[in-house]
Amino acid sequence: MKINKSVCLLGILLIIPLLMKGQLNIGIGAGISRNSLISNQTDRPFTAPEKVYGYAAEIILQYPVNKFLTIGAEPSFIRKNYKVARSDYYQGIYQETYNSYIQLPVMLTFYIGNQKVRGGISAGGYSAYWANSRKKGVIPNLSNLSLQDGDYMNVFQNMQRFSYDNAYRFDPKLDKRWEFGWLVGLDFQYTFVKQIAGFVAARYYYSLTDQTKKYSNNQEQRFNETLVIVAGLLFKINTSKKNR
Repeated sequence: MKINKSVCLLGILLIIPLLMKGQLNIGIGAGISRNSLISNQTDRPFTAPEKVYGYAAEIILQYPVNKFLTIGAEPSFIRKNYKVARSDYYQGIYQETYNSYIQLPVMLTFYIGNQKVRGGISAGGYSAYWANSRKKGVIPNLSNLSLQDGDYMNVFQNMQRFSYDNAYRFDPKLDKRWEFGWLVGLDFQYTFVKQIAGFVAARYYYSLTDQTKKYSNNQEQRFNETLVIVAGLLFKINTSKKNR
């Protein structure tokens, strides 16, 4: 998988100032994602988008400003999948899309609690690069019509199914590979020993950019809305007195 050089450069520029401060919390986490496709065309008959689960893995970088406030970044790999299914006469037709993103959220987190247990509320923004995509689904095979007569309840009563599962080839004239949006989240930490804590975090990401470039009037717009829940370990490096 080819990772855009701009993503790596952005991550390096973000990490260097934190390392220079001499105080940095570093962690790793993994979990599940659930994405839904938000479209401006909701009046299509017998067609509905559905949420699809995926997974996420991330690195946690935090700079504690004080015992209440933390500046953080979470470079991550995340799946933003979705499904479009047909109903009624078209029952059985569907397409699942599996999208992989390299993502960089940056946020502020306000914590309350004590040295052992604390919870937080996060808010910020993110950028993401659409790395690859795969499409899988079922459609009627128009080249294989049966000889059935009478009324049909759905398209598959007189047509055979055609299944497909293919990697999607991006079109530079149509596909917008960069995504930008905002996020909010909830955080929970439990410190096992002085410099090692376990955490559970929930993140809600909402895209402000369309997946498709502008190429015509009244075209369909598509935005990702993603919920992610991850768990992992956080290592507190060079803890200063003000945060003890």
